Amino acid sequence: MSQSYSFTIQEKEKLKEPIVSNFLKEEANHQKLKAFIESPNQETKHALDSAFRIYYKRVKVIAYIDKLIHYYSMDLDKRNNKHYANHQLILDKPIGEDGNTTLIDIIASEQHPALHPYRFSLEELLEDLNLYKAWNTLSDKQKEVLTLKYQYNLKDVDIAEVLSESKQVISYNHNKAIIILRRSVKDN
Repeated sequence: MSQSYSFTIQEKEKLKEPIVSNFLKEEANHQKLKAFIESPNQETKHALDSAFRIYYKRVKVIAYIDKLIHYYSMDLDKRNNKHYANHQLILDKPIGEDGNTTLIDIIASEQHPALHPYRFSLEELLEDLNLYKAWNTLSDKQKEVLTLKYQYNLKDVDIAEVLSESKQVISYNHNKAIIILRRSVKDN
């Protein structure tokens, strides 16, 4: 019967190091250590050393890639912050040679900033049948004015801006629509 291997104090301390203990957590590596302890010869020692070198290289590569990703992401974040600090979008900054035109003057807006889509139109919210019939008798402009006024809570000035009309035209259409709706409710 061959003699088993006994560890020195230094070797026992090395076995407690994280990389060695993680290496030995893998069943195949643990079996190679067990084989070396039971039969300490060059062949079992070489198999154990070879497995540890492969494991160590793999750990080093993973650690390197981990650090590379970490520092690259930090560097990318710094570069993006620097870029955005140097290239801010300032809409009221003068552009062109004359200096009178700004970027906000060039950007065309399709929709008034106060308008956001509602789930229901004003027409769908009408519960009274007579009021609904009266609503259908209104002109498209009157419907638009009432929708903007009561659904979007816009003032006549803002409605005039949205519809590209004068404030007087908006006021006239609003008053006319209210008269039609009141008359239909009173009659029925």
